[in-house]
Amino acid sequence: MDTKKNAPIKVSGQVYAFKLLAKDRPDFASPEGLVLQRGDIKLITVPKRRGGGFFTAYIYDGENGHQWRKLALRDGAAIEATYGSNAERIARLPDIVRRLRRLKDWEATWAHKTYVVLPNQVVAPQKPLTQQVLF
Repeated sequence: MDTKKNAPIKVSGQVYAFKLLAKDRPDFASPEGLVLQRGDIKLITVPKRRGGGFFTAYIYDGENGHQWRKLALRDGAAIEATYGSNAERIARLPDIVRRLRRLKDWEATWAHKTYVVLPNQVVAPQKPLTQQVLF
């Protein structure tokens, strides 16, 4: 595995709906002229027959010749990716976007041909050191 090619990506917290999801909920669509940042997440849906389907996500790399990299929703993101009807897809979208936004500052790492976010991979901001008076 080329570790540089599959380097960890810090999640930005920005989540955008594309294609059918953007039509369902234009308020989650990417704004015109958006300049993507490394760690942005693109959410799309893969519809199946009879209204069901599943959500899928990609994380923006922007480095190493890659644009969008597959992001596993079921593993670390703990999101049930399937839906049974068009109405369920539309109803579940806000919750999925909200949950993905909460991953801000977490680290997506390469595993099993996809990026995953695991609960212990949060990249916590460092507090500035303060001097303490000991006497």
